[in-house]
Amino acid sequence: MTTKLSAKSRPEPDVLAAHVAYEPDRICFLPDEVDLVGEVVSEESQERDRETEPFKYAREGVRHFWRTEEEHLGRRLPGKAVYGSPMAPNCRSSGSRSALVR
Repeated sequence: MTTKLSAKSRPEPDVLAAHVAYEPDRICFLPDEVDLVGEVVSEESQERDRETEPFKYAREGVRHFWRTEEEHLGRRLPGKAVYGSPMAPNCRSSGSRSALVR
């Protein structure tokens, strides 16, 4: 599912949490409907996930952006907030600590 940020920008995040009712014909969300966007950084998406998308989502009013990075040993690190609160409302930790990335 995509998020319509502008007429020319409709990215599709890896994880999206919205606060609107389910509609089977929906093809995108508007920024004010989205509570949290998450990206899992891969080799080919590093620049986009680290530099481009956080700025675009924040500029359009998406309140929380989380990013999961890959450790040097190939394991995934727990998701961390890039902006917004480390734990979004109504989210529960899976036992891993969340930290704000600055």
